[in-house]
Amino acid sequence: MKAITIKQPWAQLICEGVKDIENRTWPTKFRGRVLIHAGVKIDENTIDSIGRINGEIARKTWFDVNDKKFSLGAIIGSVEIV
Repeated sequence: MKAITIKQPWAQLICEGVKDIENRTWPTKFRGRVLIHAGVKIDENTIDSIGRINGEIARKTWFDVNDKKFSLGAIIGSVEIV
């Protein structure tokens, strides 16, 4: 099965269904299920961006980032590329 590495907290937001678009510089024709691998680093620029996402998941994510409770360097879920 294919996997894609994404920095936290974005990986968690994708798995939770909050973030439903991931833009990359490279194209893919692949469609189907892929594993989400949380990178070993947290995206430090997230603090400003996270405030733009509404809802309970964003508030939960904010506290998890600050408390460093995110899984890092692990497969945390799967999604379907459509």
